[in-house]
Amino acid sequence: ATYPRYSHVRSQFEKGFRAFTSFAEENQLGEVSPLRCEVSYVNHLPAGEGWEKFGELHKVLSGCSFVRPSTFLPEAEEIRLLRRFAMRDDTRQFRGRLTVSANPAFRKPDKHPLVVLTLTARGAPISPGIEGVLGFFDLGREWIVRGFVDLTTEEMHRIWGLK
Repeated sequence: ATYPRYSHVRSQFEKGFRAFTSFAEENQLGEVSPLRCEVSYVNHLPAGEGWEKFGELHKVLSGCSFVRPSTFLPEAEEIRLLRRFAMRDDTRQFRGRLTVSANPAFRKPDKHPLVVLTLTARGAPISPGIEGVLGFFDLGREWIVRGFVDLTTEEMHRIWGLK
């Protein structure tokens, strides 16, 4: 299937949201006033592309290195990650949180190992109405895209062809 680009998903959401709010108004169901917004990117990072074992998350994400003491514990079989970041806009106003998780998994069709890297931006609309919701989506997407680059290693950038 073709990957759904952000601009397409955003326009489809806006179209559906406007239809829903029109329906609510026409049927006197009250004003639709969203309290929270969420935008997520889910990335499947297969083994063999920069990493081999679930204990090698440090090869995918910077800052995940576990220095193994030379006493008792062996190398970790797997590593999971959960990080949260306060999101602020250009005026430094708090807008929500970016949550990043990395979890080991297996691709369904062939059971190939992969890391599921999920970046989710959650927060309140920036202003009332659809414009505020879309404004948060745009801010959340910026945090996700820029956060993805910050969190992933230079070696992975080279493998993916990121500049």
